[in-house]
Amino acid sequence: KQIRTKARGNEYQPNNRKRKRTHGWIKRISTPGGIEVILRRMLKGRKSLTH
Repeated sequence: KQIRTKARGNEYQPNNRKRKRTHGWIKRISTPGGIEVILRRMLKGRKSLTH
């Protein structure tokens, strides 16, 4: 039987530097969309706003 799709599930390869640079406070606050994300999370009452 042919396998037409690639196996999934190994997408998350932890990397602290990449995590902070992509989802961190500095990255969020530097773009209009990122500020919206932070504000939404504040309104929702999240304890942690960013990484």
